[in-house]
Parts: sequence; C-alpha cells; structure tokens
Amino acid sequence: MVTPMRPNERYEAASKKLLDESSLKGMFAEEQRFDETIKAIYFDPRFNSVNWMFDCFKLAREIAYSYCWMSAYAEEISEQQGVKEFHLQYYADNCITRINSFRDKAALLAWAYYCPFNPNRKAEVLGYEEVLKRLQYPPRFGLSIKHQDKLVAQLVRLQGSHFQRMQTYRHCKIHRIEPKILMRPPQAPDGLSYIVPLFQEKETKEFDDNLKEMYPDDDFRQRIKDGCYIKGVLFNRISVKEEYWHYAEVKEAARHCTHTCIDVAKRLSMILRRRAPLK
Repeated sequence: MVTPMRPNERYEAASKKLLDESSLKGMFAEEQRFDETIKAIYFDPRFNSVNWMFDCFKLAREIAYSYCWMSAYAEEISEQQGVKEFHLQYYADNCITRINSFRDKAALLAWAYYCPFNPNRKAEVLGYEEVLKRLQYPPRFGLSIKHQDKLVAQLVRLQGSHFQRMQTYRHCKIHRIEPKILMRPPQAPDGLSYIVPLFQEKETKEFDDNLKEMYPDDDFRQRIKDGCYIKGVLFNRISVKEEYWHYAEVKEAARHCTHTCIDVAKRLSMILRRRAPLK
C-alpha cells in the first residue's frame, strides 16, 4: 500500500516546482543585491520608494508561500476523498489577498519615486489605477516627470483578466458575503439560502415565469406563491453572485498572478538599484 504524502511533503514539491518554473530564484538573488546596495538612509525623497520595495519583496514571498500551500492542499483533497477544504480556502485566500496588495504597493513604489506623498494621510495614498494614469499621462494631471517608462511597463503587467478576477475576489471579501472556494464547480443549490423581498415589476414577472415553468398546475402554483408572502410582501430565494468559486479557475489565475508578481518585484528592484539615489 502506497503511503500518502504528508502536507509538508506536498508543499516542498510545490515549492520546488515554483522555483523551477518562475523567477523566484532570481528574485531571491536580486533581493540580496538590493539589501547590499542600501549603504545609508539617503536624505532624498526618492529614497521613499525603497520602503515600498521592501514591502514588495515581502509580499512576493508571502504570495509564493501561500500559493505553494494552496497547491499542496488542493492535491491532497484531489487524492483523498473526505478531506475538508478549509486549508485550501485559507491559503488561497492569503495568496489572493496579497496579490491585490502587491499590485497597490508596486504602484506606490513607482509613485513614491516621483511624488513625496505622506503615507499617514489617506488622501495622499493613491490606488493602483490612479497612480498608473498619472504616470502614463502626466500632462493631464499637471505633472512634469520623465524616465518613468520602465516603471510603467512593470505596472502594466499587473493587469489583465487574471488580476481582474483577483480584484473581484477581494471586493467580495470586503464588501459581500465571504467567497468560498470549492474543488468542484458551483452548482444548485449552492448559495440559495438568501431571501429577499421583490419590489420591482421585472423581479415579480421573472418570479412568476420561473414558478410557471416549475409548476404547470395553476392552483398548486398559486398555493406555492401564497406561501412566499411575508406580511404581505413577496419574497424569493436568490443566489449571491461570486459567493462560490471553482478551484480550477482560482488556480490558473493565482498561478499567473504569482509568477507575475515575483518577476515584477525582481525587475522593480533592478530599476531602483540603477537609479539615484542608490546608483
């Protein structure tokens, strides 16, 4: 009988695969070179970007760590029926959350090089999209900056459908019902426990049409509908959008974003090392 691999063994295998397939080794080497470059704390506002670079390195490491554990537990669940999905969901959540954070920190790194904003003032801390617009089209915002093309090129890599899915997940986590990752595709009756009142004519018509399709008998259908009234208001069950996520989709998006964040961290560091005040 073959002994199943332990979670830590699966993690080590996933970590080795990531090292072989991504720029992680190169990022580790670049991180060391960056550390060695910092000889002093320069009294130059452009040095602020160094603080954000350290954050980017830290986040890239955390993304890689979470991605590998996510992959390890996904493999274990696939091979062993009955294994709970908590660990998979936990590390996937960590990975996705940090991918979104990396995107913002990378933008702030680039912005800090050109603008000495105060991170303690909320109004001065811009988001990814706001920074990118200012760096791509400086005149629109009354800015006179130059030599930003290389930084912009790295920020642009943090766009696309995979990063958009990560943003959607983050939005759901903060503003909606907690997203849940399943090894299987979402299916009915997943998420049909939320009950809402129907006020709009369009909603009521859709409710009646669906009921008619399910229950052709007029009398029986009316009894079903009567049971959906609460204090004279018609209610219905709905599925909450983006509540359930299929792991196969999450895996592909997380893989792409993990690889990209690692490589972007490496290249942002290379750009900063070759510029004043570190040059």
